Amino acid sequence: MKKIIAFVSLTFFTISLCTAQLSVNDYKYVIVEKQFHFQNEPDEYNLNQLVKHLFRKYGFKVIIEGEQLPSDLKSNYCLALTSEVTAKGALRTKAIVFLRDCDNNVVFTSNEGLTKEKDFARAYDLAIRNAFNSFSILNYKYVPNERITSQGKAEEETKAVEEAKQEIQDLKAKIEVHEESKKTEIKAAPKIEKQEISVEVKEEKPTKPTISDIKEEVAEAIYFKAVANKNGFNLINSQSGITDFVIIKSELDDLFLVKNQGGVLYKKADTWLREYIKDDKTVVETLDIRF
Repeated sequence: MKKIIAFVSLTFFTISLCTAQLSVNDYKYVIVEKQFHFQNEPDEYNLNQLVKHLFRKYGFKVIIEGEQLPSDLKSNYCLALTSEVTAKGALRTKAIVFLRDCDNNVVFTSNEGLTKEKDFARAYDLAIRNAFNSFSILNYKYVPNERITSQGKAEEETKAVEEAKQEIQDLKAKIEVHEESKKTEIKAAPKIEKQEISVEVKEEKPTKPTISDIKEEVAEAIYFKAVANKNGFNLINSQSGITDFVIIKSELDDLFLVKNQGGVLYKKADTWLREYIKDDKTVVETLDIRF
């Protein structure tokens, strides 16, 4: 009977280990609980620090719950596995280490660590160390997995799009107020009587264009080629070939948020206008865009 139980236990661990070899390497960090369920206070008997030390021994980057998180883990919590340590027993103390992903799925289960030690502190220490022997043949090495790393990118992109939509709505409201104020100014402007003015025109000989004139002509010839991206378009400078503007689509067909330069881009009377705030003043510039 004991042989059957031992065989089943070994088979279960072997299955867990095979699964771990396929998946544990996908995760960059391990988060250790600051207080295990069997403890009366955080880090009782220094067990949490012991677990942190043992994970580091086998090559993991370890963070105890509540410590400062690295920037990449802040933006994508799925880069980490969370460890769970269980320990129980009277005549014998048994300990098992579980690793769970961000969806609470068990990715790895250690073999059961056993000890007959009677002293609680010593018993927990030995049982946990014995359970960690399972990690000695795991050969952990972090290899980025696109399925996991892309989760943080997707969340960031979703957040950026939502922020962009809100900014578009705010800027749209400002544009409407600005347009209304222009209409009011036009209505209030005094009428100017026509006056005949005689101007003497002197015939001048054509002069050679200066370097500044040539630069102005070249500048006027610049246009932007619109190349579609995931959320809008990249506007590529026809002279330099560099992306000068990245614009994001809004709910309106002819209104975009200028992501990298600020402001908005909208179409008015077949002309594309970029409007932004500079030194607390509204600046409007015309862009030649070719879709």
